[in-house]
Amino acid sequence: MNIDLPLYRPEDAAFRIIPEDLPSQPRPAVPERQAAVRMNNFSEVSIGLSESQVMLEVNRCLQCGVCSECMLCVDACGEINAINHSETDSEVTEISGVVIIAEPKLAPIAKGEDIIRAYGPKSAKADVYVEIIRGYAAAAEAMVLLLETSQRPKGHGLSFFPPDTGLSPEVHIGIFVCKCNESLGWHDKMTEYINDLKYEKNIVHSEVINSACTPDGYSDIIRIIREKSITRMVLASCVCCPLNFICSSCTFQRNRLKNALFAGTGISRSMVETCN
Repeated sequence: MNIDLPLYRPEDAAFRIIPEDLPSQPRPAVPERQAAVRMNNFSEVSIGLSESQVMLEVNRCLQCGVCSECMLCVDACGEINAINHSETDSEVTEISGVVIIAEPKLAPIAKGEDIIRAYGPKSAKADVYVEIIRGYAAAAEAMVLLLETSQRPKGHGLSFFPPDTGLSPEVHIGIFVCKCNESLGWHDKMTEYINDLKYEKNIVHSEVINSACTPDGYSDIIRIIREKSITRMVLASCVCCPLNFICSSCTFQRNRLKNALFAGTGISRSMVETCN
């Protein structure tokens, strides 16, 4: 671990607190097959927990999602710097023509004729297919509302983004491959292979980028697209970090990359193909 990292948790961070009176309970022992039974076969030694043991194990959960202050997430991100434990809560104002709400808990704080609710009543059963249909219906209703609005600037933004004008008939392909800060390893032959792609037909640029989601990374992508008049683009990423965490920081980084590419840069969404 990098010894220069701050190995402490910020005082003002809103982490969940583990109750002090939480009783200490031992982990249930996993039963195993008797040696006399398994000595002549390859059956699994561990039989597994019974239903009552599983329920006991669930009830003794110690809220593993609480930050344990190990700071491994900071070390794993490296120069990407997606993790910021000192970051405070903030409010972001988005200018949009229509808002679709899929979470009922957010409904009380959002009101207006341009608010569409893509969820059913409380009595509705949790059916993923029904939820998908509600999502399509909400998107269709949003398109109907947007047809009646103006595409001219309003205040500090647009009522909505106008659709792409279409692909250019000239095919100039640019390939950008992100190695995600080498978080899961990177073979030198991959770099050689990517660099040789620029000799293929219609490919005017091929490059390996250390971290496409950083400001320096996506700024270079935008610069190259403009300098070489690229009309088709392939962006290959993202293996993410090797830690088994559910981390929203990397998701924020990827969203920032997309916004940088598509907001006010003249790069059409239809010209970009993303792949993992």
